[in-house]
Amino acid sequence: MDENYRYHILALIDLFGQPLYTISLKITLLLDPFVKLTYAIVMKLLESKSSLVDLTVFVFVLGLLTACDATENGATTFSNIPKEHHIADTNETNASDAVESSQGVKTVRLVADRNYRPYSYVENNELKGLLIDVMNAIDNEMPNFTIDITPSKWSSGKAAVRKGDYTGLIGAYFHGEDWPNIYPYSYPILFESLVTVCSSRFVSDQKTQWPTDYAGLIVGTVAGYDGWLGDGVKYRNINTINFFEFPNTDLALMGVYNDIVECTLFEEASFVDTMKKLLAKGKIKDISKLSIVNFLAKHSVHIAYSEKLATGKESASAYAFRKAFDAQLFAMLQSGELAPIFEKYGVQFR
Repeated sequence: MDENYRYHILALIDLFGQPLYTISLKITLLLDPFVKLTYAIVMKLLESKSSLVDLTVFVFVLGLLTACDATENGATTFSNIPKEHHIADTNETNASDAVESSQGVKTVRLVADRNYRPYSYVENNELKGLLIDVMNAIDNEMPNFTIDITPSKWSSGKAAVRKGDYTGLIGAYFHGEDWPNIYPYSYPILFESLVTVCSSRFVSDQKTQWPTDYAGLIVGTVAGYDGWLGDGVKYRNINTINFFEFPNTDLALMGVYNDIVECTLFEEASFVDTMKKLLAKGKIKDISKLSIVNFLAKHSVHIAYSEKLATGKESASAYAFRKAFDAQLFAMLQSGELAPIFEKYGVQFR
């Protein structure tokens, strides 16, 4: 739980009101090495609310955090997820030992982000999203293979692919130059656009140049998306900007909406989807407070394969899958068969 103290603070504060949220964010930015102390202070603040209702909520929040930790460690399963998308124990089979039925059909185990709308996410115990629908459509046209997808925290999924626990990671940008033990990459499935989303008060200053006009500002990003700036330019190396990692896209967007941060990095379709969701929940009421200011980059999206499995004892089978998948993906993109899936999620087709 130690490495997630900042995120737990934000999750707690989000339930207890805007002023405390803002103060806590500023504290964690200034005292990042002392986040444990900050966490303890917040806990004391919450404990000082002596009413039965407050204590009940406090216990409930702790229960949620415990549940989140258990889920990240693979202890929680989603029993209603379709069989091909079950939460698998990485110890139950190694991806290199892909199951082969009596009919010679290979099961290929892939992993996808569980919290990246609209591309791949778990909702109502079901794995959904544009990438998941595309994978299912391709899977239906590959009689010699069955694709099995496990939802996961992004960083955990990437680490599992690197170790060879899964054949590949769905939804990765190309990182052949800097991700060790993950190679090769599939034919591009789609393209994502990275933008800055800013509050109206920032836009009113007519600042439009990235990164020059963002110098000295607090700019949000979402934890785990280490490839958003890509092309060898990592946001941590843009040292004139104060970056803060939010635990999820909802909090990142609310951070801009409530003027906690001036701007945040977002994938364009993810921004639109998150805004629609928060509008429906009543958390955002005035969309004029949010706007896309800068287009930063366009990234191709792939399956990133485990190099260990691509070159190991199952390399022939892994190669056969990669070749069949790329051929089928290319054919379905060319024919337009996948266009309705893109339209369903409001994403431009190619």
